[in-house]
Amino acid sequence: MTFTISLGVNLAELRKTLGLRPMSEFDPARRARIYDNLNGVFIEWDPADADKYRRYAGAYNHEGYEELTNYAGLEFLGWRPIN
Repeated sequence: MTFTISLGVNLAELRKTLGLRPMSEFDPARRARIYDNLNGVFIEWDPADADKYRRYAGAYNHEGYEELTNYAGLEFLGWRPIN
């Protein structure tokens, strides 16, 4: 597994700085912009992938990375709604 941020970085503060909601509040059945921490970019979420997300997404099991969600080889830090 590759991590793009150093241990000790406060992910909650980084998410706040980027204006993101936590992944624990993410509804994969709705459109959103998700921040991919691995590549440092936003992606537009397609609700057609909701079932796959529910089945395969999970929190990192590494101390200090609990706020990241692992999905399809990406590191989701947080999201913003799309109206």
